Amino acid sequence: MPGDGTVVADVEASLASARTAIIAFSVLRKASIGRMNAYFGAGVGRAVVVVRDVRFRADYRSDSPAQFDPPLSFYDSHQDENLADRTNALLLHGGADNRVIEGLALGGRLTS
Repeated sequence: MPGDGTVVADVEASLASARTAIIAFSVLRKASIGRMNAYFGAGVGRAVVVVRDVRFRADYRSDSPAQFDPPLSFYDSHQDENLADRTNALLLHGGADNRVIEGLALGGRLTS
């Protein structure tokens, strides 16, 4: 009931670790322009995401004498799980290298 008192939520959330792994087959194409090498390509594969020790707790309380319908405990939530999922992955690659001296190149690549 609005206006009958303040409702307080005690909330805690945490996770121990999150890991993503992808195994994919990719094709890259290199285009050279002088000392510069440009790369672009695409790939397909499978991705796995694992999140360990997901913990969430929310407890609701009120110091008000008013009765709530449903009671505040109806909204309490507790979770303690390990979560994992798999999906198909589509990768796009791009980047460039600049040859500084013979046998040494500096550059960057991006995979999305």
